[in-house]
Amino acid sequence: MSAFDAWYKAASQLRSDRFWRQHTYQNRFGVSPAAYADLFYDAASVMLDKITHTAKLASDGGLVIDRTLLAHAVRATTNFKGVTGNITLMANGFRVNTLARIHR
Repeated sequence: MSAFDAWYKAASQLRSDRFWRQHTYQNRFGVSPAAYADLFYDAASVMLDKITHTAKLASDGGLVIDRTLLAHAVRATTNFKGVTGNITLMANGFRVNTLARIHR
């Protein structure tokens, strides 16, 4: 089993992940989520959260998103509460999570 597989197995057993799979997703769509859907959900949640903090409205009502500012905001993510646990990202955008952090 790879390190990722071990990590994902532990993450998918978190109460928050099980609740999201068994209640939130299944109740809304009527089926169980696909493999890794929880990770995609967390990634989208981080992105949308950072967009709400960095985007501005233009005078014409359009939404302006500075890509550099957004990239910095995403990479500065620390302890974002996701369904797969708290999310902290490194400067390169990779997630920082060890099995020890998962079990906290």
